[in-house]
Amino acid sequence: MQIKRIIGVVGVSDSLFPGADEWWAIVGRVFLELFPKAQFSVERQLYFPWQTHLMRSYASDIRDRHGHDGVNTMLFGHSLGGLVACEAALTMPNVQALLTMCTPHRLAFLWDVGTRSTVPLVAIAGTKDQFISPGLIEGAGVTVVRAPIGHFPLFSDTSGKELAQQIFAEAYAALPHVH
Repeated sequence: MQIKRIIGVVGVSDSLFPGADEWWAIVGRVFLELFPKAQFSVERQLYFPWQTHLMRSYASDIRDRHGHDGVNTMLFGHSLGGLVACEAALTMPNVQALLTMCTPHRLAFLWDVGTRSTVPLVAIAGTKDQFISPGLIEGAGVTVVRAPIGHFPLFSDTSGKELAQQIFAEAYAALPHVH
């Protein structure tokens, strides 16, 4: 199965973080090196952790735009965007894989969002994450890849880009049947 599209799903702080656009651009370039025949885009919506209805609406918007066109897709969610990505994947038959970073999967029940997806899921746990401890990422059905990163890893310099390549390559290798 070949991935043709990768959609980045932002978390709460992504919209507030001053370097978020540059961060997502670097993430996109790294993904396109791993998936050279794919397209990368980022879906954005401002929401806060207590706004479950907006998280569901965000997932629904992603489904409406990308869910039924037959293009083999991987969703990549950062922080709570990972739960939104899992929620969107519930009814997107074209989603072949889910990759999340710094997402509290173990707490998904608090929002009742993204808890029932059957799509292969690999979660990157930042061992230096100041918001989401690796213990909150582990859960049933989640393959965890640990990385020496904080909540917003700095991928902007050369060594950071190399770290991003290493982390995403390891996570990619953990995804079953996706290439």
